[in-house]
Amino acid sequence: MNFGPLSKSAVASKRFPYAVLAVAATSAIGWTASQEDKASAISHPSGDESVSAVNQPHDNNCPPLNSQPKATTQIINHHLPAMASIEFLSTTQPRCLCDAIHDNSPSSPTSPSSPWSSLRDAFLPRRGTVEKLEQLKTRGTAADKYEWDKDHPVGQGAYSRVFRATVKDAPDEVVALKQISKQYTNDQSFQQEMEAMLHVQESGGHPHLISLHEHFETDDSFILVLDFIQGGELFDHLIENGAYSEMDASRITREVASALNFLHGIGIVHADLKPENILLSTTRRGDSVTKVADFGTAVFVETNSRDDNKRDDGGRIKSRLSIQQVYGAPTPAYCPPGSIQRTEPIQPATDMWALGVIVFIMLTGCHPYDVSGKATDEEIEANIKNKWYAIPIHNRKVAGHLSPSAKDLIIKLMDRNPKKRMTAYEMLQHPWVRGETATTAIIAGSDKRLSDYRGFKSKLQAKFFENAIKWSDKEGSNGSARKLSLIERAFRSFDADERGFLSTKDFMDDDGKDVQDIEEGGGPAINMTDFKSLLSENVENKYFPSGHVVYREGSTGNSMYFIESGTVEVIADGTRALRTGGDFFGEGALLSADKTRSATVKCQTPVHALEISREYFEKYISYSETGLYLILKEKDKIRKRNRAKTILRMQKDLKTVAIPRRGHVFKNGDEGDSLFIMESGKVDVEIKGKTIFSCFPGNIIGEYSVLTGNRRNCDAKCVSKEGCVVQELPGHHFRKLLETSPSIRESLRELQMRREFKKAVVNRTRKEFPYENPEKAFEAADLEQVGQLDKESIAKLMRELNPEYTDEEIDEVVQSLDLTDSGVITFASMKKALIGDKQASASM
Repeated sequence: MNFGPLSKSAVASKRFPYAVLAVAATSAIGWTASQEDKASAISHPSGDESVSAVNQPHDNNCPPLNSQPKATTQIINHHLPAMASIEFLSTTQPRCLCDAIHDNSPSSPTSPSSPWSSLRDAFLPRRGTVEKLEQLKTRGTAADKYEWDKDHPVGQGAYSRVFRATVKDAPDEVVALKQISKQYTNDQSFQQEMEAMLHVQESGGHPHLISLHEHFETDDSFILVLDFIQGGELFDHLIENGAYSEMDASRITREVASALNFLHGIGIVHADLKPENILLSTTRRGDSVTKVADFGTAVFVETNSRDDNKRDDGGRIKSRLSIQQVYGAPTPAYCPPGSIQRTEPIQPATDMWALGVIVFIMLTGCHPYDVSGKATDEEIEANIKNKWYAIPIHNRKVAGHLSPSAKDLIIKLMDRNPKKRMTAYEMLQHPWVRGETATTAIIAGSDKRLSDYRGFKSKLQAKFFENAIKWSDKEGSNGSARKLSLIERAFRSFDADERGFLSTKDFMDDDGKDVQDIEEGGGPAINMTDFKSLLSENVENKYFPSGHVVYREGSTGNSMYFIESGTVEVIADGTRALRTGGDFFGEGALLSADKTRSATVKCQTPVHALEISREYFEKYISYSETGLYLILKEKDKIRKRNRAKTILRMQKDLKTVAIPRRGHVFKNGDEGDSLFIMESGKVDVEIKGKTIFSCFPGNIIGEYSVLTGNRRNCDAKCVSKEGCVVQELPGHHFRKLLETSPSIRESLRELQMRREFKKAVVNRTRKEFPYENPEKAFEAADLEQVGQLDKESIAKLMRELNPEYTDEEIDEVVQSLDLTDSGVITFASMKKALIGDKQASASM
């Protein structure tokens, strides 16, 4: 069944949901209703204006869906909360969308007499929300980082304005800036949404949830930096294009299920899931991905893994959630019977029912409790509460075109018993959601397109692997691009023209050989769904619950993982480090000869990861340029070095030492037996007044003498105007630590040898180490100009610095720079080892 798009006039004749959705919440769409105009003519992201939600009459003359190709109009009727819930548009004090829930839904005689029976009672006090906003704000001003036209907001209301902005350092990155008056922070909906979005942000975020990137504070307002969504609502796509194919609906459903799995795992229930709260990234069906929005009615529930009301080391609020039982039905047409009757609290199962309704609408174009489109809101509520009413899942006219697997999913999502209802985690394992059993009826030819590209599959997957590694390695990779899923980011990197599909030219190598066979076959285009299908054939989607141990230290490792969403904790040698979306883990065992895991990895939130086996890891490496292997090797070394630094900072024998400006931590020739960890300021390490490298907070200095027992062979001078502070660790304590942790010794010894090489270059050239022009450093070591450094050339260089260097020490210098394990050092290898990026600098 394929329903055609609605006309503009048909849309105009119906009540439209934007006026209500725009009211109180801090929705990233950015539209807030004015108290004066009662929400009439609020801008629609598509450019249309929505009519007044308060004054628009209800139209009960919608033709039956199964008799009219354009009858998807009828689903509009049931997206609005009941009218009593929106009367606050004309009041002076804004209230939450759900404040009046009990005014429009009949009370049940069996409703619990809970003190939390109203949503308003579950809201947090303003003070807690504002305190959290103040503590977590970004230092500086929004103008330091973003550019926008302050005179032309894209949306405006009584308490807020929304602007389209670009990132100064990356003009192609577009975000939404929402400026909210501090007067509005008293609003309950604002508090709910901010608490939810901040908790999502603290938990690592999710690519299919509207993201709060950061926020700033001014004297009278908060400025929120949010995703800028251009594709409108899933609701709009249904109106414009009709029902989805099962394959496309499967992908969208999987994205929403993944978002809900994450939310539920961190203790948040959306509580008002419906098509207009599911936004799409583009207006094109082929490449649009979902973003779940509007947390103004979010409810916090208990989880087994969250640690509430704690503060981090800096004293900032780590988590402050209101864990209460809440009853009500924000939008009854998408709520289960227990919510409408208030016999069961809002819980994760509430969202799952709503998603079942949405999947039904996506695939059939009609609401399961109003197939004809003529029912009133009250009649729909009555149908939902009626335990004898059967949704038309077996009605041939309505759902005869659905696959058995799709029907099975909907039935399990819409089980009237919340305890039996499918969970988000279970849903992600369902074959229809995984794309294994979804039909491709509406996207005829999908199988042909995929088969034509399968010969190119390995190189496509290798390119994705390469890009994912490089994106993780790039400086500044925590921008808005990193808020995308890796697969979406990969698709958009190929689709440079933003056409919404990929063709052969998007994969064209310089010589065109990679796609020659595809072009000869007609060169079909593939969409986002096809792209994900191709990648998933050898890259396995893994969904881990919160608290799950992915692997343990000492086990054999035969795969690595890219994090699509969620946060994992890496535990080793008493240290803990967090990794979030866009990063990867597990590569160390694939790079080492013994294949042993060097750490334990545990999920802090629900995690969606892409697993790549050793077989395909090695295959993708062979397809990729040498630089990719260097990135992986060096990142593994950086992580181990950072682990060593963390362990050093945990030692109890540290002594704080203040160094004035131009004062020395130590001088060349000193008999020193201490290691130093930078706490504040900047220290330049020099030979004869020429800078070898600079140290910043977190870096270590003085490792040469404590590891070798020799005198200091350089100067370390504080150059900060405000002076420097270091933590001093006595040599005997340091060496005792090395006896119990060989990995620390290995990491610091490697760091020492790299620094010794830099010292030798500065010693030979009598110039500062050329970080901006590393070719000069390589040329200084490669006196014979053969294009590579071997043991002999390294020996000459190092013995100019210290004639007593042994052959074994020369070998160590070579090994520290030779990331390819070839026995010689290329310029690329030296550059990656010595210059690196912010991560490498921070790990020094």
